Amino acid sequence: MNLFSMHNNLSSFLSGDMKAETEKMLDALGYVPKDQAGAGQSKPEDIEKMKETAKAEAMAAGKEEGRKEGVEAAAQRAVKIVEMCETAGLPESKAVELIKSEKSDEELHQAVTDAKAAANDQHIQSTVSATGVGEANPVLEDAQKRAEAAKARMNG
Repeated sequence: MNLFSMHNNLSSFLSGDMKAETEKMLDALGYVPKDQAGAGQSKPEDIEKMKETAKAEAMAAGKEEGRKEGVEAAAQRAVKIVEMCETAGLPESKAVELIKSEKSDEELHQAVTDAKAAANDQHIQSTVSATGVGEANPVLEDAQKRAEAAKARMNG
């Protein structure tokens, strides 16, 4: 309410029906009498409905927030596992297997260590030996001659 309208309201108040003018002016100022203040209050059953609605909305919002956090955590876990497997030189299939598992961080580290150890535990066998190449080995022949000479000196 501006100063001009207040001046007009006061002028009307002073010149006319006091009760009607007073109510009009007080209403313009936003005044609500005590006996009418409760008229806008909600009933207890309405309040319960509002509480239930608010609770349901809060639960839905909490679930959505939890879902988002879960998706983010799962993505971070997958990236971590892929990096661990790449660092250890393990195949992509091992990373996929570990991502699908529900292992704890400690169990994941142990699984990667075990898989790396198993991959490094391969034995390499050669069919070529120092004496079995099929050709005369001059170093081996010389060693055999010296061994026979040393044996002869000891016996003789």
